[in-house]
Parts: sequence; C-alpha cells; structure tokens
Amino acid sequence: VSLSYAWYVDGSLVAATSSTLSGASYFDKDEEVYVVVTPNDGTVDGDSVTSDTLTVLNSIPEDLVVTIDLYDYSSLDFDGIDDVIEVNDLSGVSLGSETTIEAWIYWNGTDDNRYQSLVGQTSGSGGAGEWHLALTTSESSACGGGYSEGTVLIEEFGGGGCTYTSAPIEAETWTHIAAVWDGSQFSIYVDGTEDSTLWRSASGTLKVSKPLTIGWASDNGEDWAFPGMIDSVRISDSERYTSDFSPEE
Repeated sequence: VSLSYAWYVDGSLVAATSSTLSGASYFDKDEEVYVVVTPNDGTVDGDSVTSDTLTVLNSIPEDLVVTIDLYDYSSLDFDGIDDVIEVNDLSGVSLGSETTIEAWIYWNGTDDNRYQSLVGQTSGSGGAGEWHLALTTSESSACGGGYSEGTVLIEEFGGGGCTYTSAPIEAETWTHIAAVWDGSQFSIYVDGTEDSTLWRSASGTLKVSKPLTIGWASDNGEDWAFPGMIDSVRISDSERYTSDFSPEE
C-alpha cells in the first residue's frame, strides 16, 4: 500500500507531496495547515483521510517541518467489540520449529475484556496447539494470573505453554511487539528489548489448521477483542530475533 499527500495552507493546495511540509517554503505565522492522505493498493485509491488542522503560532525557523504519522493512516483500527481480520487460507504459512510473530500496536488503554487478542489461531475450544498473542488484564487467570493492565502474553492452549512480560506496555503510544518461538517456548520483545517471564513451556506444536485472526479471538464462548490500532503484522518461519534489536518502522 502506498500513500499520497495533498497539503493545504489556509485552504489552498500547495506543491509539496511528501509526508513532511517545510515551513521555510510553504507556511508562516498564523496560517492553518492540514493534509489529505490517500492510500493506494497498486490498483485503486482507497478512502482519503483528512488530518486535524494546525495553526502556526510562531514565526517559522528555517528547519521547522510538519510531519504526518504514517501509522495513523495505514493501520487497522479495531473497536474492541467485534472488529476482526480473518485469514482463512494459510496454505503458504508454516509455523514450524522456529517462528516469529510481530506487529506494531496502539492500545487505547481500555480493559473491557479479560484478554485483548492481537494475533492468533483459535477455534473457540482451546485445543492443543492453538495460540494467541494478546494483552491481558488483572482479571486474567492465565499463567497464574495477577497481571497489570496491558501486560503482553502469548499462550499455547492445550499444552499450557505461556510466556508474559514483567511490565505492561504504555497506552496511547505505538509499541512494537514480537514473540519468538523456538519449538518449545516463546520469548517476547517489546520495542526490541526482551522481556520474557516463562510460566510453562509448551508441550505441543503451533498448528495452522485454524484461520488466523487479527484483533480478536474467542475461547469457550468468550470474545477477546482488542481496542486500538494494529499495523505491520508479520509472521516468519524463523527465529528472527535472538537478542535485543531496533524495530523497523
């Protein structure tokens, strides 16, 4: 997906087409600036999104620029109720002895659900080999329970494998989450820094016979919906990270 930018200063379109707008070239004190962002999937344009309007309050130094946050316009926004992306055809995906599951997330801070599933494969019955990467709350009893709101957890159902972070993530900020599977247990990285507390090693394998869901999961009649935005979900058939790293934006 590519993005195009149309910048407006005091209601008039200017020539800039990148994700930044130079104050030295395009705007000055007391002028109003906004941008219209349009996605394109390579064939057709999607719905355009218009940013908030900013009013420039001071004179512009030469190096001042206005930057648009790409995640706000390319990510998927989940309502925390029933929004879900489901991938039924996983013929090209193999979760074998080594796997990395990762995504950028923006959690809005609410905890209406016991879990808030980010990515997973579940059937609703918690069978062996099913799994999900999620945020959890103080109401969760998985892996012994007793969590703070916003703790990251990855759980392998049936076999009971479970790893979680020692600290919760911060709400209302973009955070990179990665879970690395070595064939028997997971390690979790938050913004590239490992934070893994192993509660129990998994006894089975991750299976791929169930649809992959993003932003929602279900188990024993309970829905686990994520409230916030998710971007750049990636699943790799390798241990992509074995030490701390700098996440790709």
